[in-house]
Amino acid sequence: MLAMRKHWAQAVVNVILLLSVSIEVAAKSEQDKYEDLQDGFFYKMYNTLSRETIRGITDVYNIQPDGYEHEPLSRARVHALLGLMWSMGLDDEYAIADGQLALNKADEMKEQYIAHSIMALAFYNKGWVGLAREQSALVKQPKFAGYEQKYEQEALVANLIVGSLAIREGDLATTQHTFSKVAQATDKPWVETLAKTAALSMNGSILDAISSLKVLGSDPTLTRTEREQVLSLLEETEQLEETEQQQGKSELSTADKTKITRQVGKVLFNQVEQQGQSSMQGLISDLRTYTESVDL
Repeated sequence: MLAMRKHWAQAVVNVILLLSVSIEVAAKSEQDKYEDLQDGFFYKMYNTLSRETIRGITDVYNIQPDGYEHEPLSRARVHALLGLMWSMGLDDEYAIADGQLALNKADEMKEQYIAHSIMALAFYNKGWVGLAREQSALVKQPKFAGYEQKYEQEALVANLIVGSLAIREGDLATTQHTFSKVAQATDKPWVETLAKTAALSMNGSILDAISSLKVLGSDPTLTRTEREQVLSLLEETEQLEETEQQQGKSELSTADKTKITRQVGKVLFNQVEQQGQSSMQGLISDLRTYTESVDL
C-alpha cells in the first residue's frame, strides 16, 4: 500500500511538473514564434527590400514642386502606413516587419506612438494577442497620455492607424477622437459611425453593431459603392452573430475580430485615400504598387 501511495504521489508530481512546463512554454510561444520569424531568411530579405524601397519612396514624396507644398513625412511614418496596408489581409508578417522598421526609425514621440500602434495591430492580425497587448500597453504609458488627440485633422493616416488599433481593442473613446477628425476631413460623417459600430462589436455588443449597420445602410448620403460596402459588412456581421448563437459563444473569436477589423479598415482606408491630398494619393499608389511587386 505504501509503495502504491508513493507511486501515485510521484505521478501527481510528474503531472504538476508537466503542466508547469506546458504553461511556461505556452507563455513564451508567441515570443518564440516572433523571434523565429525575425530569424527567417525571407523576413530578413523583406526587411532589406523594404528599407531600401521606402527610403526612395519617401525621398520622392518629400520633394515639393512649386505650388504643391505638403508636410514632409519621415520614413517611420511611411513604414507605418505600409504596415497598415499589409495588415488589410495582404500579409501579416510583412505588416509586422514594417511596423518594426517604423519603430526603429521613430525619433519623435508621435512617431513612436504610431509605430507601437501599428505593431499592436499587426500582432493582433497574426493571432499573437499577448504580444499585441504588450505593444498596446506601451502606447498607454504616461508619457503618451493624450497622444491619441494630438494628431491634427489633416493627419489622416496617423488618425487612421491609431483609430484602427482602437477599433480592434473596442476602445470607443479613442475611436471617436480619431475618426471624428477623419469624418470632418473627408466630409463623410458616417465614417465615425462605422468606426464606433466596429468598436462596439469588439466589446461583445454585436447585436447593437448590427442595428447600427442597418441604420447606416439606409443613410441617404452614402454613395452606391459605400452602401454596398456597409451592407456587405452587415451581412457578414449577421452571419457571425448567427454562428455565435449556434456555438453558444458570448463574444467574437480572435479570428472573427480580425475579419471585421480588416473589412472596416478597408472601407475607412478608401475614404482617406480618396479624400487626401494628391501627394498622399500618389504616395499610397506608390506603396500599393510596391506591395503588388513583392514576390519573396
